[in-house]
Amino acid sequence: MPTLIQTAAQASARGVRARARRNRRLRPVRPSRADELWYKAALLAVTGELKARAQRELLPLLQSLEPLYRPAADSITAHDRASTPGPAAQIIRTRVQALRQQFGIEGAAQRLAQAATARAAQSTDARLADSVRRSIGIDIGGFLTRNTAMQQVMDAATRANIGLIKSLPEQYFDTIAERLTAGIDAGLRYEDLAGQLQSLGDVTDHRAKLIARDQTSKMNGAMTMLRQTSLGISRYVWQTAEDERVRTEHAALDGQEFEWDTPPATGNPGEPVNCRCVAVPVLDLDDSGGDGEDGGDDGSSGLTLGGAVNTGLAAAAIGRYFGEWASAYDGFNPDQPRDEHGKWTEAGGASLSAAAKSVKPGCALVKHPAGSFDAKDVAKATGHQLDGYRAIADTHAMQHTLKKHGTAHEASRGQKQITPDDFGRLPSILSTSEENISAIGKTVIGRDAIGFDKQMDGWNFRAVMEVRTGRKELALVSLYTIGKAKK
Repeated sequence: MPTLIQTAAQASARGVRARARRNRRLRPVRPSRADELWYKAALLAVTGELKARAQRELLPLLQSLEPLYRPAADSITAHDRASTPGPAAQIIRTRVQALRQQFGIEGAAQRLAQAATARAAQSTDARLADSVRRSIGIDIGGFLTRNTAMQQVMDAATRANIGLIKSLPEQYFDTIAERLTAGIDAGLRYEDLAGQLQSLGDVTDHRAKLIARDQTSKMNGAMTMLRQTSLGISRYVWQTAEDERVRTEHAALDGQEFEWDTPPATGNPGEPVNCRCVAVPVLDLDDSGGDGEDGGDDGSSGLTLGGAVNTGLAAAAIGRYFGEWASAYDGFNPDQPRDEHGKWTEAGGASLSAAAKSVKPGCALVKHPAGSFDAKDVAKATGHQLDGYRAIADTHAMQHTLKKHGTAHEASRGQKQITPDDFGRLPSILSTSEENISAIGKTVIGRDAIGFDKQMDGWNFRAVMEVRTGRKELALVSLYTIGKAKK
């Protein structure tokens, strides 16, 4: 049965001449750079307002409260006794929570997400039509209508982007509350806290840029997949960005041919977070293997696909590019270490140790993957349901740990003096068995804390992790030892 594009080719003189050609490669539909820059500027306007409001409201308050700053004991019971935030920290936390509630972004997020999605759809259709016209002289513009399937993909993209836009102020204010209250109770000076506030704003800008870049690529990938499969283009050739930043696993796919519905393990081009690869369409105009009918899948003229088929194609595109957008996106760290060629490196003990060696007072907040844990064991041991959570260790937690447990005082009381290299033990500690996992109270900002214990090199190590439900993270709070291991 002829595909839609084969049927359209029969009406074109140039298309008829090209019909005998198989495996014809068209120009790939690349994400629009103009759309990405527009989206980035719009998101940076949001983060700019966030930073301005936080600095305007919090810097004078932080300065006026400096006489109330006090050092606090470490945050967890057993080894470090539990403590509550001091009065200055409580005031700051309350003010930050009020700022978060006052920063209304629901309407703006919806308008911005809808505009970004509409721009992506227009750019994708225009580039695909241009690619087909240049290659085989067929104008398919009339077939690229805003049908039900395309609207479903656009709606899914809009929902995903609304959530990501709303996450900017949510994560920004949550992190400000966490870091400023911890810094106040750790005895940091006003100047140090002001520096942290600036650094957190920079991190939020980086996240906004990543959203613009990644979502422009994802919308292009999902819409390209739908449009091409709807036209009957079922195959593509993988093409990378052909530079030193290409992932190793994607470089290995360059030049290989795949079907849209059976992609490689990495997914289709543009599907992984921050993927810049594209699909080069492979076109067959020879319909000699068909039954000679001009009817479509629903028995219509062949120029449109049936509703059930369209719905299936839309569901496939949505599932691949937007089905798990929240967990997939939050699992990506834009500041993940790169090698000397700029390629992303895998998370592991060595990268954690290297990150810890670079921390210093006032450093920017950078999150690093900290390995994996068994959610079932955690649930049995503590009652916390952490399916879909990721373990992270950020630079501020590393700095806190080294300040509290990386001094000679630890050795004087029979404990190991924690060094940057000890953070490389985290993946092993988190993989400990169920009997070595326990709920150990609350952190200074009221989050549930879980202890992971493991004997290593003659010491009883404990990693204290806090549960961040909003971001689905199990984040490092502190790392220390509880005496020497029994022989």
